[in-house]
Amino acid sequence: MRKYNILLVDDDYFVLNGMGKYLSGRGYNVTTADSGEKALELLEKMFFHMVITDLAMDEVDGIGVLKKTKECNPETMVMILTGYGDLNSAIDAVHLDADEYILKPCAPSKMGAKVSRCLEKYESAQKLKIDNVNLEKRPVRPSKRIYRSDCIEDLNVSAT
Repeated sequence: MRKYNILLVDDDYFVLNGMGKYLSGRGYNVTTADSGEKALELLEKMFFHMVITDLAMDEVDGIGVLKKTKECNPETMVMILTGYGDLNSAIDAVHLDADEYILKPCAPSKMGAKVSRCLEKYESAQKLKIDNVNLEKRPVRPSKRIYRSDCIEDLNVSAT
């Protein structure tokens, strides 16, 4: 199994600690940040396959973390985690390319399933990117040129 780097951002110690232990137990490399400001610092220094961020935090909120994440690496998956979910915040998150939106409290198994699904999407995008690069590198074979005179006979249809 590939070792994924996940940044977990929440100003609630119990969520940060509990979710961090759960994800670490599932084999992920988890780095935690107890504020949006710390998350921004970490995003500048390290690469993460996925960021899970609380929406409502002081100074730098989850939307700020989402924007910075996508600025640093648009392919990084971002899950917005919130106890204050409403339609407007969900729409804002989706417009800013959030990959998942989940309300807390949530069962660890639900969180684990959503994390797995996001990382599967990440892997699919990476594979597609590699396939596209390989297609671009393939040599182009010259095609047979078709001249107008080759087609004229085919187009002569009697109008009887």
